[in-house]
Amino acid sequence: MVSFSPVQALSVALAFWVSSVAGTACNPRGYLTVETANGPVTGHLAPNASCVVEYLGVPYAKPPVGGLRFAPPQKISARKAYEAANFGFDCPLSASPTPDFPGFTPQARRIVSFFASGAGTPQSEDCLTLNIWAKPTARSTRAAKPVVVFFYGGRFAIGNTNSPFYTGKYFAEAEDVIVVTVNYRLNIFGFPGIPGQPQNLGLRDQRAAVEWIRDNIKRFGGDPTKITITGQSSGGVAVDYWTYAYRRDPIANGIIAPSGNAFSFPVNAPGVPQRNWETVVSAVGCSSAADVLACMRAADWQAIRTAAAALSKS
Repeated sequence: MVSFSPVQALSVALAFWVSSVAGTACNPRGYLTVETANGPVTGHLAPNASCVVEYLGVPYAKPPVGGLRFAPPQKISARKAYEAANFGFDCPLSASPTPDFPGFTPQARRIVSFFASGAGTPQSEDCLTLNIWAKPTARSTRAAKPVVVFFYGGRFAIGNTNSPFYTGKYFAEAEDVIVVTVNYRLNIFGFPGIPGQPQNLGLRDQRAAVEWIRDNIKRFGGDPTKITITGQSSGGVAVDYWTYAYRRDPIANGIIAPSGNAFSFPVNAPGVPQRNWETVVSAVGCSSAADVLACMRAADWQAIRTAAAALSKS
């Protein structure tokens, strides 16, 4: 049986509205550097994907560090050249144990370990980046392409874009679309539950990424009026949340939630997010601080990650 990654499988779902450009000449080397609102971004030819250019680890918001930790994403104001050669850092997460199902083959265990974030890819709070795969065609024949934006799954606790299952190069090669994958904050960093402070920062990251895509994707050959958002598992849940959160200005003109919706996860009981936050605050040593939030923003992110991971084991 042939298996497909979530991103590859979307080509089937989108085939009804994606047009073919078979036979149209492409000139990828002429599109390696793209001018964005934040400066020039230089990509490279994607390995093993004919004519596809990939731009990896492109920042879409300011690094959420220091005073921006536990804060909504902030737009990038500075302009500078960016070499989009490698995936950005994973957002902080703690790998989940790999479940042991009856008859689990070694290959199945290896695949699931990637979804459980066992790949060992580097982590940092400076993780608000996205990746773009585009197949340029001749300027005289190229029309603006539909754009597919993918949010990874992981129950909002784990996940990353630096995974062989989420690469968009094969989808961009097979179909006349531009593919974008997005890193967003997870666990306590994306959903801290701080009393009196903005919530759901990870979902706000997704919105900031789509706003950046809307404002810049035309430079990559994409059509900002034809953005479809999709996701796997909690990524699908986020897509369904989107339809309720941004009814007046959705940006996206299409959604695909293949494996999750707004009712997939139980809602936290009142008080649970705050209790979880206070437990982590205590474990990090900030309970007695005059300004708890300032203390938590100054604390080592790895200590916060460890304390948050202990909650799921208690």
